[in-house]
Amino acid sequence: MRPINTRAHSMITTRISVKPHLAEYFTRKYWDEETQCCHLRDQTPVRWKILAALRRRPADVPVDRGNFLLVVPSSKIIHKDPRTHNYIPECKVRGGPRHPGIERMMEDEFYTDFADFWETYRHNGLQFQDCVEDFIDVHELTVEPATVAKHYTRWRDRWRHYKKTRKYEQQRGNVRQTLTKRTK
Repeated sequence: MRPINTRAHSMITTRISVKPHLAEYFTRKYWDEETQCCHLRDQTPVRWKILAALRRRPADVPVDRGNFLLVVPSSKIIHKDPRTHNYIPECKVRGGPRHPGIERMMEDEFYTDFADFWETYRHNGLQFQDCVEDFIDVHELTVEPATVAKHYTRWRDRWRHYKKTRKYEQQRGNVRQTLTKRTK
């Protein structure tokens, strides 16, 4: 927790540990020069998830460590004072199988922005790999293009709603294989 005084009002910051490419992306996207940290906009779902996750800092918890520095949001709807509610537990960052955490929501925003970027590229007739490399260059990320491509296809498949999985047999030479294919 670190208080920052600006002309408008004082703000409290905190750090959380997220995947490195998400920390880089959100830092580049929401960086505020005046406060020297990330200031999430009101409309982002990640901000509301963070607001819901804020807790009073336990006495035995040390100073925050992490790779993503952000302003603790305040809201008139959710009455949590940033001076007292400035701690985000690790379980709220990671989430679980039923309840996505902050990191999962950040990942969704990252890949949604990439999907929009890819749609623009695709309509201009460019290749997927070129799009991945340009997205990384535009946002100045240090992640490997193959990693973004692989995780994007996994993310996309998770969000698509497939009706059924059908089995079919394929003959390759002398070998007969039973494969599955997802259909819409």
